[in-house]
Amino acid sequence: EEILTNTDNEVGVEQFNETQVKAQQFMKTKRMKKIKCATDEWDDSINFEIEDGEPILLCHIMSILFYTDFTELSTSFSKTFRRIEAGESLQSVKERNSFYWWLSKYIIETVNCYGNNGEVEDKGESGPFFSGLGVVIFVESFRIRLCGPTSTTKEILIAQNFAKQNGIILQMDNQKDD
Repeated sequence: EEILTNTDNEVGVEQFNETQVKAQQFMKTKRMKKIKCATDEWDDSINFEIEDGEPILLCHIMSILFYTDFTELSTSFSKTFRRIEAGESLQSVKERNSFYWWLSKYIIETVNCYGNNGEVEDKGESGPFFSGLGVVIFVESFRIRLCGPTSTTKEILIAQNFAKQNGIILQMDNQKDD
């Protein structure tokens, strides 16, 4: 209901149903069947009410597909995680994000409970990853944790396309220091 009633995106009933079918197909794959909640590092399962070892759900896969497959939705959704203007209150940001309450919940759960952080046998993709930003930002640390939606690519040319002429490209890796 949230996805279909939000007027800031291009998802209609047909696109919603196609995404659901795509997610159901993903759920049948061996790779998806292996994904289990593993939250030992931060013990986020307490916050998310997902038990350690619980399998990923259809709603989690659909949330990722909505974010990756629908550009307008992704852009509108991502804007609700940060201030639009200097001095905007946190309450105002939270109110904007509340339009995507379920999408936010499922994406955050997917990343924190089902993301592997490079610690499982099947490490998935390894970096470097690039993110093109249309503005210049100040990065305070060389070791950062991303706490909001951040699109990345393994292709620097794609990141350059997003950075445009006046932006920057962040290069990140997913290796952990022991």
